[in-house]
Amino acid sequence: MWNYVTSSKILELKQQAYSYDRHVKLVNKAKATVDNGSPYKHHFTSRLTNKYQY
Repeated sequence: MWNYVTSSKILELKQQAYSYDRHVKLVNKAKATVDNGSPYKHHFTSRLTNKYQY
């Protein structure tokens, strides 16, 4: 006998993996935004000034 998982469990795991993936993407996006200053600032403001504005 092999050890198989019910399809609902597999779906659940898939869903978890998907939401985690989305979460990671969001976090990375947020990190990038913090690194480059807020998305509304002009792109030519230096990173240093952005860092000390928070």
